[in-house]
Amino acid sequence: MQAEVVAGDNLGRVTAVLRQALDRSHVVPTTGGIGPSRPRSGAGWAT
Repeated sequence: MQAEVVAGDNLGRVTAVLRQALDRSHVVPTTGGIGPSRPRSGAGWAT
């Protein structure tokens, strides 16, 4: 592993970090939650 990034519950940041990682590598392991830590609504969030 050459890089480790924490993006938090920010959809724009997660998207940007994943795009950068996929530009550098063919395989990008991820871990963590699949949703926000508190209820949200709007584009990009599960309803």
